[in-house]
Amino acid sequence: MIRALRRLTAIQLVQAAETSTTREAARFLGIPSAWLTDPAKRILPFGRLPQLRDGQDLTQALERLAQHVENDPHPIDYHERRRRLATWHLQAADWETIKQEADFVPRRRGKYPVPDELLRDCASAVVWAQATGSEWRLAPAMRPPLSPLGRPDPIGPERRVIKALTTHAPTQRYRQLIKALAAHAEILAQAPEDSGRRTQ
Repeated sequence: MIRALRRLTAIQLVQAAETSTTREAARFLGIPSAWLTDPAKRILPFGRLPQLRDGQDLTQALERLAQHVENDPHPIDYHERRRRLATWHLQAADWETIKQEADFVPRRRGKYPVPDELLRDCASAVVWAQATGSEWRLAPAMRPPLSPLGRPDPIGPERRVIKALTTHAPTQRYRQLIKALAAHAEILAQAPEDSGRRTQ
């Protein structure tokens, strides 16, 4: 539900700033038009979000948020950043460096083995989302043409790995890897134009 609120709030702010339709605002944010109608991901109006019905002035809260953004002395152009990183994916060499820095070895046995390629895709999505202020589901690594064939929408193993990489209380196994990915996202956010190149 928090994810739905985040999507709707972003759309509302773009509409307020650009006087655009919901569909135009979603396109500006890189949100697929299907998410406006797909029952599994549908972006609901505020009145349809149960935890926001009772006595909360959402209009006032959005106005304060918009004012805060407008008064930010150092605004970040996330739209441009998403454009620049539209085909970005962790390169194999960078991924190996990150794992070495975190002293991390992917689990290949047990109940939920994690293939290294899947983990790199998920790590790419997490880094991309942090650098662009977007959702990991919209990362190039999770969508064609970079996502593997037969995986048009990230489900199953991807969600489990992403959860491990984004939790606020990570296990010892993932703690250092999460820190290394956050550091890489910070570097990526400040990188020059050519950092948007695809993995070779």
